[in-house]
Amino acid sequence: MKLKYLIIYSLITALTVSAQAKKTKLLVGIVVDQMRYDYLEKYYNDFGKSGFKRLLKNGTNFTNCEINYIPSVTAAGHASIYTGTTPFYHGIISNNWIERSENFDLVNNCSTIKVPKIKTAEGISKTNSPDRLLSSTIGDQIRLNNFGKSKVYSISIKNRSAIMPAGKGANAAFWFDDETGKFISSFYYLEKLPEWLISFNNSGLIEKYCNIEWNLFKPQSIYSKLPEDNSRYEADVFNEGRTSFPHSLENVETKYKYSKFTHTPWGNQILIDLAKKLLVEENLGKGKYLDHLAISFSSPDKIGHDYGPQSYEVKDTYLRLDEQIADLLSFLDKQVGNDKYILFLTADHGGMENITHLKDMNFDTGVLENTNFFKKLTQYLKNTFGTEKIIKTRFTRNIYLDYHVLDSLNLKRESVEAKIKHYLLNNVPEIADVYTRTELNKMTAGRENSNLILNGYNKRRSGDILYSLKPHYLNWEKKYGTQHGSGHSYDTHIPLLFYGNIFPAKTYNKKVYVVDIAATIADVLGILKPSNCIGIPLVKRK
Repeated sequence: MKLKYLIIYSLITALTVSAQAKKTKLLVGIVVDQMRYDYLEKYYNDFGKSGFKRLLKNGTNFTNCEINYIPSVTAAGHASIYTGTTPFYHGIISNNWIERSENFDLVNNCSTIKVPKIKTAEGISKTNSPDRLLSSTIGDQIRLNNFGKSKVYSISIKNRSAIMPAGKGANAAFWFDDETGKFISSFYYLEKLPEWLISFNNSGLIEKYCNIEWNLFKPQSIYSKLPEDNSRYEADVFNEGRTSFPHSLENVETKYKYSKFTHTPWGNQILIDLAKKLLVEENLGKGKYLDHLAISFSSPDKIGHDYGPQSYEVKDTYLRLDEQIADLLSFLDKQVGNDKYILFLTADHGGMENITHLKDMNFDTGVLENTNFFKKLTQYLKNTFGTEKIIKTRFTRNIYLDYHVLDSLNLKRESVEAKIKHYLLNNVPEIADVYTRTELNKMTAGRENSNLILNGYNKRRSGDILYSLKPHYLNWEKKYGTQHGSGHSYDTHIPLLFYGNIFPAKTYNKKVYVVDIAATIADVLGILKPSNCIGIPLVKRK
């Protein structure tokens, strides 16, 4: 009898899930650039009821979500979130990298591989596209599911944060152009900007925000547990002769005004404004088919780099973002219907404590490039092989060998790689781990974080020797604010919230990974996962 009831209950649950999934008309993806998980806990008591707390109270909260590759940077993060896989498969190994197949040129993650010889309309870029992304995204799968009848849009301040989520099948990706102060797109998606976006660009909103003074959002007592506001760990971003509140663009050169505007909370606000406009003008969530809007808030990353995670500015940004997200949720409730959209919120990476602050607290910390390690390595190669030209170039913890030189000296790549690895591990104390191309080519990347270097490696694009650093060590000097890119928890532990009628109100502390997001969304929507997805669904549908 008990078995009979369980079967009946399972059938009813399955039918309910199916009905709820079909009722969903809009998927909203929110990425907060550089948001560490602990910000949800640290600022919780100062948040309002309708933003982050609404998502936490009524959604599914995974408190132990990790990035499972290095480097933990923006382009790789956005690609991994939306493809459900790592750089090993999706190919976005960093924000920039050395491309062996392109004469060892430095390439950008969203630079067009072959720029078309066409004349483009104003606001349409020929040099930015998703050409280098090697996997489909969740948005691509939504469009493929119904022969392109769904609408998929992606917006951000940064080009990479708009293009990577958009993938190759989106209707459009829009991002902010620092030079013109307008949102633009790529030839890959559009021949010309839609009239509504041209109108938005000409509305005067940017100029309005550029003229607003940035004061504390809440009473100063709310910030009292932080270090002093005018801190030597912070940059003077706006040429004010100090780093404390209030801030304005008054002393910023005109040519840098739009760029510096994105280093304020108004960079988040303009995205909220754009999202509302886009939702209305493109009728997202109002049609027969499921639509998708990806929103990436880039300003928290810029502000974090400027001031660091213990600053008044970062806290103020998140208190304001809380209200901005509350505003967006309220708008979605009215425009789409509170039972007709689902949402996830996560981050592309976190950020380290300021390195000078760590030194002041007697932490073991330092900067690799300050040790002359590469000069010493090349001298070792010269002593061992008679030439330092064995190394062609290096970039972002990747060392590229010159195969022509190796062949001319009759040196085996595997042997040279092994000697360099041995030297680095035994002579450079700042380095934590080293892998060679020969070793990595015998392995396959996986969902878990047991080998972050492997998961961040790509056979076509990575170097021949890859290394990671000890906790609290940086590649390059970064005196002010924060930096990121490592495989340590301050860079890899990110928030993950799912919200909507499909997701239960529940908190989990089991370890999950950034690649599980796309798998979970695909599962609850009943569509195929992205082409190279290695993640798994995280929740049982309500």
